[in-house]
Amino acid sequence: MGEMWQNGTALYYISQVREFSKPILDYMVNHYVGLTILFTYLSIIVKIAFPFAVINKSLKPFVVIAMILFHAGIGIGMGLLTFSLIMIVMELLLFTDREYKKLYHFIKISFRKISITIRRKTRKLGYVSFQHKQILVFYDGWCPVC
Repeated sequence: MGEMWQNGTALYYISQVREFSKPILDYMVNHYVGLTILFTYLSIIVKIAFPFAVINKSLKPFVVIAMILFHAGIGIGMGLLTFSLIMIVMELLLFTDREYKKLYHFIKISFRKISITIRRKTRKLGYVSFQHKQILVFYDGWCPVC
C-alpha cells in the first residue's frame, strides 16, 4: 500500500521497468491512462477483498475469476508466465469438488441449450438452401477402385 498504489500510478511505474514490462503493457499504460488508474485501484480492492469474499459462497466465483484475470494480466503484461500460472492454479484450488461438479453440469446444460437453439435457427436455413439443389455424379468407368 505504497504511495504509488494509493494515487493510482503503480501500473505506470511497473511499465517503466524494462525487465518486467512487455510492449502491450507499455502501450496500454501510455494510451489509456484512465483505465490504468482504474485497474490499479481494482487490483487493490480485489486483493484486499479476496480473503473475506472467499468465505462468502456467492461471491467466491467472482472474486476467484477476478484474481485469475489479475494474474493473467501479470503474465501477459509483465511476462511472468510461470508465476501467473502457479497463482492461477492455487486460486483454482479454492473450489470444492461439489463446486466443480456444479460448474460442469452448468456448462453441459448451457452447451446443450445453445446447440439446440443454433440447430433450430439453422434447420430452416439449411432446408431452404438445399431443397432445390440437384447433385450430378459423373462416372467415366476409368477408376479401378470405383
